[in-house]
Amino acid sequence: MTRSRAQALIGIFIGVVWLAPVPSAAEWDWYAGDIVYYPAQNTSTVVPEWVQEAIDADLDWLVLAGFAWEGAFTGVRDIAQEHDLNAPRITPIAGTGWDLPGGPRHALAVFGVDPRAPIPQDSLQQVVGWVEAHEGVSIQVAYRLTDDVAPSNWRTATAFQGVQSGVWASECEPGAAWDHLLTSGHRILLIGGSDPHAVGGPGGSQKTYVWAEDNGAESIIDGIRRGASYVAQSDGIRMDLQVNGRPMGALVPVGREAYVRIRASARHAISRVSLVADGDIVWSAEPDTTVWEARFFLPLTGKTYVRPVLESEEGSCKSLG
Repeated sequence: MTRSRAQALIGIFIGVVWLAPVPSAAEWDWYAGDIVYYPAQNTSTVVPEWVQEAIDADLDWLVLAGFAWEGAFTGVRDIAQEHDLNAPRITPIAGTGWDLPGGPRHALAVFGVDPRAPIPQDSLQQVVGWVEAHEGVSIQVAYRLTDDVAPSNWRTATAFQGVQSGVWASECEPGAAWDHLLTSGHRILLIGGSDPHAVGGPGGSQKTYVWAEDNGAESIIDGIRRGASYVAQSDGIRMDLQVNGRPMGALVPVGREAYVRIRASARHAISRVSLVADGDIVWSAEPDTTVWEARFFLPLTGKTYVRPVLESEEGSCKSLG
């Protein structure tokens, strides 16, 4: 896309709306989930335990991914059995880790692909392209966000684990590596994940909300690929951002000004709301309330994306899209 075209379009690569109006054409809603990593030993016991903990945490979907060094899609039969037993109350989704020989361990998490298909092992670029061709999701886990590990395929729907077990990566800070890649045209999205020792189990440290038609695997994967998701640390702040009436993940035509609508609901007072565009904080507010909404016009000419950051000092939590 030329720069002149970019001045007329803005990509909203952000999360979800808890309070957004439901389109009349379908039963759309925000569905909460998490990604959890588990060892290959005793999957017949581990997988049902994780699924039950996810149900107890009111999750609607759960990606279960084994560690790469223990084989691809370990425990897939146990995950399929849990799906048959529990869907649609919760949708377990089979995933797997991926390592590049000589590179970081558990470099990627992959799901939404056929577990019977052999996964490419030669390069990061190759596996990301392969996942995209299968309309799945690849999540950068161990790699730091830099241009050196941002293949051209990351201009498609690829995610990075910006928060793990409730701890935010420094790349999520305004103007840091994530914003640098977004400004450069990489379509890399945010997602959360929990390791086997996460406090509270799946959904205990953070929840990833996806705007989807239902909580089936295809709908959740499609929502993540669209960028219709956000991550709420400790499930503390739920929010929605629309630009010119379009939801998160959309490519929105804008003129000199865009009409912005933000809504949020929190357990503790929301201390700060910021909008980040091309790495810069272009708007901020200090609501100091648990239920909040704002509507305003915002100059966004020449910007390529906008994303929200909501914070609660009282609740010691953030929500990012």
